[in-house]
Amino acid sequence: MTDLLIIGAGPAGMRAAITASSNGADVTVVDNRTEPGGNIYAFHRSTRTLRPTIWNALGSTYHAGTQLVEQFLSANIKYLPRNALWHLDPDGTASVKGPNGIKTFAPQKVILATGALERPMPMENWTLPGVMGVGAAQILLKSGGELPKGPIIIVGNGPLPLLYASQIMNMGGKIDAFIIPKIPRSMLTTVKDLSGSLSGAWHGKHYLIKGMAYLLKRITANVPVYRNASNFQILGDEYVKTIRFKTNRTHELAAETVLVHDGVIPNINPAAAAGLELKRSDQQDCWFAKSNDTISIAGDVGGILGAKAAQISGEIAALTAMDLPVSQNLKTALIKEQKFRQFIDHLYPSIGSANLANDQTLICRCEAVSKQTMISSITNTGSDPNRLKTYLRCGMGPCQGRICSPSIETIISSETGEKKQNIGFHRIRNPIVPVTLGELMELDTKTT
Repeated sequence: MTDLLIIGAGPAGMRAAITASSNGADVTVVDNRTEPGGNIYAFHRSTRTLRPTIWNALGSTYHAGTQLVEQFLSANIKYLPRNALWHLDPDGTASVKGPNGIKTFAPQKVILATGALERPMPMENWTLPGVMGVGAAQILLKSGGELPKGPIIIVGNGPLPLLYASQIMNMGGKIDAFIIPKIPRSMLTTVKDLSGSLSGAWHGKHYLIKGMAYLLKRITANVPVYRNASNFQILGDEYVKTIRFKTNRTHELAAETVLVHDGVIPNINPAAAAGLELKRSDQQDCWFAKSNDTISIAGDVGGILGAKAAQISGEIAALTAMDLPVSQNLKTALIKEQKFRQFIDHLYPSIGSANLANDQTLICRCEAVSKQTMISSITNTGSDPNRLKTYLRCGMGPCQGRICSPSIETIISSETGEKKQNIGFHRIRNPIVPVTLGELMELDTKTT
C-alpha cells in the first residue's frame, strides 16, 4: 500500500486524494485552512449549509465545487486541517504545525498542491488599511459575506476582478470604478500570438460565455472604467481616502477600499525549499515547479491553469505516484485546458506593476525597502537577487519573499536589461513559514 502525503486541499489536492484513496493508497492530506476547497472553493461546505444568501451570490463558478468537496470529505482519507507545512526535504520528509503541535511525516510519496497566490501590485501607500488583493477580498466574502466599505475601486485586469465584481453586485454591493493599468509594450500581445491561441479559446468557450456575462453585468451597472492608467498613488493618513492616477489626464477618486489584481502566480516557496527544479514561464511571467522522484507537483504550483485543470493534474499526479497508468483521455483533457489558458494569458498579460510604481513605493513590505533604495543597491550589487537579499534583507521577512520577489525580479530586469530567466529565483530555505522556538522544543521526532 502506497503511503501518500498530500500538501494542500484545493482542487488539485482533493482530486489527488480521492483518486489515490480509491486505488488503495493510505492517504493523509494536510492543509492550513479550516475547511477544504483551496482559494476557489474556500469555505464551500459551511457557506452552502449555513450562509444561503452568500451561497447564491457566489454563483455557478463556486457551486461547481460541491461534488468534489463532498467526495473528498466522505472518502477514506486522513484529513488534517489547520496544519501549516513549515519544512519539506527532497526525500519527502515533511513537518507541519497545527493545533496539536508539530508533526513529522516520512511518506513514500508526496504530492505538493500548494496552489497559487496573487501577484503583488506595489503602489505608493499600498500598506494602508483598506488596500488588499481582489482574491483576498473574495476570500473574506466566501468566509462570512464580508463586503468591503465603499467607495470600492478595483485596480487591475483579468477574469477574477470581473467575477468578484459580479459577486459583489449579487450581494447588493457596488463597485465605484475599474482602473485598468497600462500594459508595458514588452508585454503586449502580438496579433500572431493571439491568433496562435485562438484554438484554445474554442476549447474554453464555456468559460468565455461566463466571462462575457460578467463583463455585460459591469456595463449594465454603469461602472466607470479608466484604461491605460499609470502613476498610481493611494492617499490617506490612517486609512485609504482617495486614489490618484493618470490616463490622458490626472484623476483622483474617493475610496475607502482599493482592491488590486495583476493575475496569480504559483506558490512555489515549499517546492523551492525542498530543492525541486524551478522553471520560468515567459508566457505567464512567473516561476513554476517540477516534480522529482518522490515529490509530485499538482495544480497551479506547476503553472497556472485553473480549477478544472488542477483537478485533472491532481488525478494524474496520484496515478503517477502509485505507478498506475494515466489514460489518454486525461492527458487530452489537460492539453485542452492548457490551450485555453494560453489564450487567457495572451488576453490578460502581466502588467509588470513594479515598473509603474514610483520611487517612494515600498517593494519589500516586511523590511520597508523602497523602490529607490532597491535601485541604488542594484547599481552597486548587480542582478543577483540573493545579493540584494544579503544587503537589504528582502525575502527574509515573514512572507519569505512571496510578496516582494516578483517585483524585485521585475525591477532588476528593468534596471539591468537582464532577462528574468537569467536573474533566477532567490534562494528559499526551510522553515517555509515562521516557527517559534517553543514549537521546536515540542517537536515530535517520531515520524508518521
